[in-house]
Amino acid sequence: MVNGRAKRENLPSLSYGGCFSRMLYYISSLHLQHPKLEILLGKLDFKAAYRRVSLHRGMAEKCTIMFKEFTLSSVRLTFGGSPCPHEFCIFSEICADLANDLLHCLNWDPESLASPHSTNLKEPTVLDDSIPFAAAKPLDIFILVDDQGEPNCGNNKSRALQAMLLALHTLCQPLDRNEPILRDDCLSLEKL
Repeated sequence: MVNGRAKRENLPSLSYGGCFSRMLYYISSLHLQHPKLEILLGKLDFKAAYRRVSLHRGMAEKCTIMFKEFTLSSVRLTFGGSPCPHEFCIFSEICADLANDLLHCLNWDPESLASPHSTNLKEPTVLDDSIPFAAAKPLDIFILVDDQGEPNCGNNKSRALQAMLLALHTLCQPLDRNEPILRDDCLSLEKL
């Protein structure tokens, strides 16, 4: 019923679908520009992501469930709700944009301003130096590459490891030792 009320043409754009192919094109472009440098990739997960993003009032009203004499209004993103991936995409794009802004901020020092979880990071796994890099093939399209973050040059390793952690920590309400309501950290620590 909720999905039938969604006006799909009014939903914000959803940019999950092409992520993997975009990453492969970008890695190939980076390798063409830096044929001898390691390219570092990382991934982290939001813990209980849909339970952390609030629906705006109009959407919450449309996600109301009636059962007998009870009314339950969903104030968080619902699984299976067609607007919800679009709503969450806005949050995840803001997080990625903030991490990229940190990577490009020359004044940001990850040693002095970091997520409390930065001490939980493991060193990246890299291939042995004896394994030669294969040559990248030219692409049919031109992709402007960015040396901030991915190629292992300068202090990118330290900065790239911590930029997304700090962005997520900044956007989510950090946990306090005296938190009145018990809740998990926004970062999925078991997947870090």
